[in-house]
Amino acid sequence: MAVSHANSEARQTRRERAVDEIYRRTTNAVSMRVHGQIQGLLRDFELQEPGLVHVPLWRSEWRSESDDLFVEQPRRPVTLGSVGFEL
Repeated sequence: MAVSHANSEARQTRRERAVDEIYRRTTNAVSMRVHGQIQGLLRDFELQEPGLVHVPLWRSEWRSESDDLFVEQPRRPVTLGSVGFEL
């Protein structure tokens, strides 16, 4: 399974808070969680290296700096991601 999930631990800018507010008012709301909560959702999966990390850090060796806006600032996005196999 491949998963990406909104992470609430990142410091949010005013713009990011505004986006959160918009999502709260939609029928497709986003549930932001801290790293430990997301890890708990994945407890029945064997996570592959590098585990649950900020998305730009997932297999970052496969891309060049021009491929990803956040290579230099991998913790800036609020999305964590991982790939795992069911236990």
